[in-house]
Amino acid sequence: MEIIRQPFRALPALLVSEPMQNWQETCHSRTVPWALRLKQRPNEILRTVIITVASVMFLGSAAHSETIRGIASVIDGDTIEVHGERIRLDGIDAPESGQFCLDANGKQWRCGQNAAWALDAVVNREFVICRIESKDRYGRHIGTCFHHQQNLNEMMVLLGLAVAYRRYSTQYVEAEQTAMKYDLGIWKGQFIAPWDWRKGVRFDD
Repeated sequence: MEIIRQPFRALPALLVSEPMQNWQETCHSRTVPWALRLKQRPNEILRTVIITVASVMFLGSAAHSETIRGIASVIDGDTIEVHGERIRLDGIDAPESGQFCLDANGKQWRCGQNAAWALDAVVNREFVICRIESKDRYGRHIGTCFHHQQNLNEMMVLLGLAVAYRRYSTQYVEAEQTAMKYDLGIWKGQFIAPWDWRKGVRFDD
């Protein structure tokens, strides 16, 4: 069992200052400036340019990989769906939908639900491009997804709403260390690693 404990430190005001339960509002607020930039709507011409440039860039870098692109809907904190195809975000593991964590005061909060809300607030049923690497045992695609050129996999780890899934990749370890440094998301208190939660491990075990 892996229960992660992180000493509480005051969060820098420019990074986060709202309760995690309010992520749908937080992603629109000035307390998370880079998330705000993601939510600003370019005009239609700029949107077309961004999508076109992103498509060329990612198709060029993924010559030997399948690419799925289209309007995305969020399934949970590390899974989205595009054109009926489910895509698991590669290299990260978010708390399960029904999972709860403990904040700095030992109070429970629904970290899994909030992870899904945060991802949904950013994606907002908009266009994404996913570079697919493989499939998992459940038939889901495994890939890296981008929204307005923002790496969604990395974003979730930076927000402290997913961890680097070292069993499969070390790509997001640095992002995880940043979230830990500033006590963001699940790092503000205690949490059970998602892979242990799926095995039935709970805080009272």
